[in-house]
Amino acid sequence: MVLSREMQPEPPADYVAFVVRRFGAARAEAARLTGGERYADEVYPAAFTDVALHWRWQRRRADAILERSLARRAKRWREEQIYEVDVRPVHEGRPSPVRFVSVALRKAGLLAPTARPSAQPVAEAGIAWCCAYRRWRWRRLARTVAAVLIAVLVIAEMLPGPPA
Repeated sequence: MVLSREMQPEPPADYVAFVVRRFGAARAEAARLTGGERYADEVYPAAFTDVALHWRWQRRRADAILERSLARRAKRWREEQIYEVDVRPVHEGRPSPVRFVSVALRKAGLLAPTARPSAQPVAEAGIAWCCAYRRWRWRRLARTVAAVLIAVLVIAEMLPGPPA
């Protein structure tokens, strides 16, 4: 039984695919939670880093981890702000106020995209994985130092005291 698996320095393909698939929704949710698109970049990268830290063991629950992390990171971000942040809830089920003006625009959503997907989600996945890898290495070092200190203390307690 392996208690601690090594984290690889490069992100696995399934993690990159997860970030590409969830990038738009995570960014939109971060924008909603922080009160604007300009602040979303301060929240969602840290949430993807949290998912990367748990990826090896809980990749089936990655969606739930991302949602919880976005909420927790946004709450922490709002608490750190000096001024009040205006957060408006999104009402689902309402029709969009934007009306299509032509048949071509109405059909555009049905056509396959002709442009290449953006490289930003792939870059965000790499950056988040790198941050998670760095954090994992520091935690591993801290666990090793703590284990050595405990071992030294146990050995010091087991040694006989000076003769009286």
